[in-house]
Amino acid sequence: MNRLSWASEGIRQQLPLSTERVRPVTVFLSGTPADSGTVIRRYQTGFAGWYSSLLNSIWLSGDPDDDGTSILLKSESLETFQHELAHHMTSNIDGIQRRWWLVEGIACFFEGGFDPGDGGFSIPPIHLKFYEKCRRELRRRGRQQFLNDLEETVQGNYRSFYSTDSELLYRYALSWALFWHLAETVPAESDLESRIRAISKLTDDQVLAESESLLDRLRKSTTERLREHLMNPELRRWAVDGMLTRYRINGNDLLEVLKLDLEASSDPIWAWCSVSKLLGSRGIRLTSSIRQEWIGRFNSFMTEATPRQKITICEAIIPGSRSFLLTDSIVDCLESTDPDLRVVAAKTLASISRQKTIVSPHFWANGDPDLRSLEVQSWRDYLQD
Repeated sequence: MNRLSWASEGIRQQLPLSTERVRPVTVFLSGTPADSGTVIRRYQTGFAGWYSSLLNSIWLSGDPDDDGTSILLKSESLETFQHELAHHMTSNIDGIQRRWWLVEGIACFFEGGFDPGDGGFSIPPIHLKFYEKCRRELRRRGRQQFLNDLEETVQGNYRSFYSTDSELLYRYALSWALFWHLAETVPAESDLESRIRAISKLTDDQVLAESESLLDRLRKSTTERLREHLMNPELRRWAVDGMLTRYRINGNDLLEVLKLDLEASSDPIWAWCSVSKLLGSRGIRLTSSIRQEWIGRFNSFMTEATPRQKITICEAIIPGSRSFLLTDSIVDCLESTDPDLRVVAAKTLASISRQKTIVSPHFWANGDPDLRSLEVQSWRDYLQD
């Protein structure tokens, strides 16, 4: 729940005036999408969450833990929480209510909030998913149809906006794009809260008058947008995380950026998690010598890392055969005195290798030490062949 508190405080700091009189909100965590969600917001089962102003509550989906006794927050649910909490914290701002593009545009803007490395809460320059969605639909539909879709989104009523059809994600993307663009057109010296209030006072005609200039801002590719911020210490982590999802990227350049983060940060875990993802990615190009150099650096760090650090890194490793290059260090984790680390390491090995292995959490946490040693030795023999 620390991450929820971090997000809540981060949004509150961005909206100090708007959140002064906002009531506390109740957050519910459910193991499976609850049918009640379809009653309150008419969402189909499978949505990640919803906010009810009537009940003053947020519902989030979770997953059962390994033994089925607890419900764990899904990793993607943090963004959902930020989205739904933004609904709650902006609910008292005049001019937002019942303007569904603005309601969702603001929430989508906040859902991308991230930690730049200092524990703070930052809003990224673009929302990657929605930026790409808008560019893709602009290419597919053409300029005029895209402009028509913007107009329909701004002028749509509740039923048309939230209709659970194939266009719902597109309407969210258009809403984000409009708010993102308008937030840049108001005076740059204004804080975010002032910009939200200024946008809420615009008429629909004034909003749509900015449509053409929005299209111009969508010209840059996502990769170009990310590259612009790789050397910015405040946005570096967001930019690297985004670049790791690209294809045909020069990994040598990214490793130089990660080297800067390792030199500047007192906590190296994010950088080493990123290194593990980079080395395991099929879409990132690396020279053979650089790859071997960084595998060596990775292995050296893993020998000195704490059990908790090793768990975090093992969980970050990308499933797939390319990550098999990191196997030596993960096998070493099977011999740790920390049972949680042994469990996570076994699960990671199963995801990156075709070698048959025992993944039972009970075996690695509480099993016979001699039997565990035999399994570790079988891995050693396999790696030497």
